Order: sequence, then C-alpha cells, then structure tokens
Amino acid sequence: DLSPPGVGPTGKGRSLVSVPRFSGILVGGLVVQGIAILTVVIMVCFPVPVMVDPVLGSRVHLIRWCEWTPLAGFMTLMTECIDAPIYDGSRLTHDWRAKFVLSANETVSTLCGFFFPFCPNLWIWSLVMAFSTVTYSAILFRYAQKRRAFRNISRGNSVDEIELYDRSRMSLALHGMCCFIWTGILVTYFASNAGHLVVPTSW
Repeated sequence: DLSPPGVGPTGKGRSLVSVPRFSGILVGGLVVQGIAILTVVIMVCFPVPVMVDPVLGSRVHLIRWCEWTPLAGFMTLMTECIDAPIYDGSRLTHDWRAKFVLSANETVSTLCGFFFPFCPNLWIWSLVMAFSTVTYSAILFRYAQKRRAFRNISRGNSVDEIELYDRSRMSLALHGMCCFIWTGILVTYFASNAGHLVVPTSW
C-alpha cells in the first residue's frame, strides 16, 4: 500500500516520493524472528546467564525465555486475526478486545517461566506457576468458544459466504493446532524439568 503524505499546513500538497506502508503482520513477524536470531547469536557467541530453578532443580536459560515470550503472544494473535469478521448488524468487524486479551494471556503465561528461578520459596513459586497455568488455559477456553460458534456457521452459496466460512474453519484448525502443540510443550516442560524428581537420572 503506497500512500504519499500531504505536504503543507493545508494538506493539499502531495510529495513526489511515495512512502511505503508495511503490513503489521510483516513487521511483527520480522521483529519476532529478529529476536529469535539475536538470542541464538548471543548464546553462541557470548556467556549467558543460566540459573537453577529452586524447586525443580533444573537449569533455566533466561535468554530462551526472552525469545519464547514474544513468540507466544504473536503466534496467538496471528491465529486469531485469520478468523472471519463478525457482522454486528451494520458492518463486519473483529472482536479485537478478545484477540488482544488472549494474546496477552499467552505472553504473560510464557513470561512466568523467566521468573521461576527468582522465586525465593515454594509458596511464591507455586503462585507463579498457578498464575502461569491459569493464563495459559485461556487458549483452551477460547478454542471451545470458537468451536461452538463455528457450528452455527453455514458455508453458504455466494463467494463472500464461502470465504468467511473457510477463514473461520482455518482459524479454528490453527487454533486447535496451537492448543495441541503448546499443551505438548507444557507436558514436555514438566517431564524434562521435574522428571528427575521421580525417575532416577541414570534411567
């Protein structure tokens, strides 16, 4: 989208040079990927802080959590934005508040992993873990909500109706994939970090 800005106090003038406007999806993706690349470079080339979880006794690479935190929120937001708009009686619109709240929940839930090694005792650690679990579970409730709403959508016959149906179906499928993968990551986290507490390390 190229839109030259107005020049002068009246805004009637036009610049001869077009100013490109980049998509927010492109900018967000580049920022998240840039952070991921930067964390890898830092871990390879420089000494990085590695702390020990006082409850689980596992090593915590703080730089990794700096990478995963923005990734979790951005992926959730992009999955939500694929969804079809809702007709409010006068126009098609998105429930932006629900989308931003959900992505913020996943961001905060992931960020809690950064603070576990700084918890001074079991009680505070348990509170942080409980808060992280509750905010993470928002994506599961959101999936159930989207699944119920999708049951009431018909494919229709017009091109616009088919497009809205396909976008809703794709968004639901991607949302379900996120729930499945991130739940698997959560299980893997507990297995790898707390497994040594119940299973001998030699095994």
